Amino acid sequence: MDRFSHFKLSNFNLYDKILTYPKCGTKYMNNIYGTHTDDNHINFNELFISEINYIVIRDPESHFISAVNETLKYEESLKRNLESILIGTNVHWNPNHYRLIELYTLLNPNKTIIKLENLMNFLEHELKIKPPPFTTEHKTNKLYDMNKLKEEEPYLIGLFKQFLNFEKESYYRILLNNKVYEPKKSLI
Repeated sequence: MDRFSHFKLSNFNLYDKILTYPKCGTKYMNNIYGTHTDDNHINFNELFISEINYIVIRDPESHFISAVNETLKYEESLKRNLESILIGTNVHWNPNHYRLIELYTLLNPNKTIIKLENLMNFLEHELKIKPPPFTTEHKTNKLYDMNKLKEEEPYLIGLFKQFLNFEKESYYRILLNNKVYEPKKSLI
């Protein structure tokens, strides 16, 4: 089966040529740029007409755990939360996100990938933006980890792990086939 078939398209966020996705630095970037997430949404089709130099991504499993925990603020039922993630109606997770980014980078090479954990370093050293301190308002409270999710919803997590394997494969190909930002050491 073609690895790019059956896509659910998603919304991304664009900040000064830096592409992000929910749970990949959007709260932090909103703080820096003084915007609200709704102000800078672009959809997958708009990626191809937007000027993008950088793409922020995070490990898919970490992304998933963060999406589950964030969504629990709005949807108290873990089962409904996980179902929305699996069918692609959850705003914080798209079951095709990394495959979409992989497709985009194949069609639009020469983008720099920024791992989420290196975003502050990138802003400071490459864009010369003094990043504000990372605070708890930028972090999602972690009520569940993968083990706790498996205990409470083993069937749904089993289904999700099948999707996650495809996403992880795309994530690793994105890192392998593109320039990845290497963090600089601070002078202080």
